[in-house]
Amino acid sequence: MARKKFDLGIAEEAPTQPPRKKKDLFENPLEQTRSGRQKASKVAGRKTDASGRVRKTIFLDPTTIDEIEALSDSKGYGKMDFYEWLVLMGLQQFDKGVRPEVEGEPIVRAKIKVER
Repeated sequence: MARKKFDLGIAEEAPTQPPRKKKDLFENPLEQTRSGRQKASKVAGRKTDASGRVRKTIFLDPTTIDEIEALSDSKGYGKMDFYEWLVLMGLQQFDKGVRPEVEGEPIVRAKIKVER
């Protein structure tokens, strides 16, 4: 004999959650883990890698790239880690007062003189 279903007027639907707001991703500082950083970067419109770094494209002289890659390969460093380290070292030097030599008078943006 088949069972009959009775309609008791109770709908068995899962309770719907309100849509999450972008600011909810920033409210809890304990959630700022890797996945939290990735969520936050998506909200900010930036893609990140697993360690939370943001991609930035720059133009370098091919000989500079070859030298950096040769150094990183010979010392066993990861290339992206080595590039990041070089940039951070440059920022430390800038903080210590080392400034690049500027060609001509800077108006809005100055072209930095790079000796090769």
